[in-house]
Amino acid sequence: MSLTDNNLKYKIGEYVIYRQIGICQIVDIRKENFDSSIEKTYYVLKSMSDKTIIYVPVDSQEIELFMRDILTVDKIQSIIDKAETSQNEWVENSKLRANYFEQLLQNGNRSEILWIVKVLSLHKIDVEKSNRKFYVSDERILAKAERLIIDEFAYILGMEKCQVIPYIMSHIKQKQ
Repeated sequence: MSLTDNNLKYKIGEYVIYRQIGICQIVDIRKENFDSSIEKTYYVLKSMSDKTIIYVPVDSQEIELFMRDILTVDKIQSIIDKAETSQNEWVENSKLRANYFEQLLQNGNRSEILWIVKVLSLHKIDVEKSNRKFYVSDERILAKAERLIIDEFAYILGMEKCQVIPYIMSHIKQKQ
């Protein structure tokens, strides 16, 4: 594959979501030889949150699984709607719940990630009202899910990160 190949899905300058890293900009597409075997063409991604540089082979099957187009404003509203009607179910056992939620996070479906934010936030309120402790595993997953949703939504909607959850809640309340 050459750098001028028009079959590349992404172009330099585009923004994508990569795995659980979040928003990244494609800053280059170039050939590299990292393991002293075959030279490959890579997307060079720069994380918008911490400036990490990530190399993703353009011919990797991973691209379809872990690299996604950035959302639009209309798609955000659709995700909020889908999160409200999610078919996912709460898992009582905390270890099983952690595994289940990690799988949902790995899949990268933003409606499911938003559903995680919703159910864990409500669970946290219930736990705190009854003077119990919120599990560390739940806290870790909630923080990861919030970061994925908040970073992307704030970027797309052109708002501060602290405004994202109230924005989501106001759209949910409008439908009820």
